[in-house]
Amino acid sequence: MLTRLAILGSAVALGSCADLVVAPDPIEVKKVAVPKVVGKEETAAVRRPVEVKKEVPVPVIKKGEITSVDIVRLFEMRLTESCLLIDVRPGLIYLIGHISESLSLPKKSFDAKFPKVKPQIDAAVAAGQTVILYCADVNCPDGYVVAKILAEKGYSTSIYKGGWAEWKAADLE
Repeated sequence: MLTRLAILGSAVALGSCADLVVAPDPIEVKKVAVPKVVGKEETAAVRRPVEVKKEVPVPVIKKGEITSVDIVRLFEMRLTESCLLIDVRPGLIYLIGHISESLSLPKKSFDAKFPKVKPQIDAAVAAGQTVILYCADVNCPDGYVVAKILAEKGYSTSIYKGGWAEWKAADLE
């Protein structure tokens, strides 16, 4: 699994071909005499592609706002430890399999379990981490339902719509 994470991390870090641009830095290659013009010489210049790193701006999330995150962004955030993951599937399903280091906060038992996870959510928010909820898959509405409940309590969240199914299919666990 670690090798797959490293490969995905490398792919994310490499970016795309659009990140390469031609630098305005000419390099003198050779002075060449122009045949039909006496006394004038031209300089041939070659331009090299130079990698330009783009800064990805961190979106400003307002209090109580619900956003979404895709698998690549979630992977990056996990690598930089800038998120708190919360699994909203039923507790038994969580025990069978879940994204490592995620907390269990099932939609059906939200009222009973929220007081237990609230200190961890508050600590994550205070540390500047993004609270990310996930469910079974893209068709599961529980992530959005729990996000709305948390928004009413003043928490901003993101929803990983691909959920456990996409994460597992990507063989990241």
